Amino acid sequence: MKVLINNKKAYFDYEVLDKVEAGIVLFGWEVKSLKNGNSNITTAFIRERNGELFLMGSRIGLLASSFVQEKLLETRERKLLLRKEQIRRLINDLKTSGRTIVPLQVYANDRGLIKLEVGLVKGKKKYEKRQKIKDRDMKKDMEQQIKKM
Repeated sequence: MKVLINNKKAYFDYEVLDKVEAGIVLFGWEVKSLKNGNSNITTAFIRERNGELFLMGSRIGLLASSFVQEKLLETRERKLLLRKEQIRRLINDLKTSGRTIVPLQVYANDRGLIKLEVGLVKGKKKYEKRQKIKDRDMKKDMEQQIKKM
């Protein structure tokens, strides 16, 4: 498994409650662009429409060598491929207030297929984020003190 994109901001802003592996419908040039690292999912989110889930707000850059030159295709919505019971469970969990679905990482599995790890998340409060930063800084200071000794 080779991780192509990791959404660090999602882990900082949200508490991950559940993770699901999903396939994603892509064009050939999008797969090449993803493997080159020319993409971004930090502002992306998942929306439900007619019993299906779609990835919205992600950007997969155009290839210079690609025939396609339409900028609108960079940010198009992409359908997620999940089983019916997984979709039903995620949609039911979405109805609980304060929960949303965000992409956590994009990776190529052992067979070379592009997969999206989707997380059911709950937003963190500001004080929780501040505490996380404080803990991280304290840990860093402790490690520096140990190195000096």
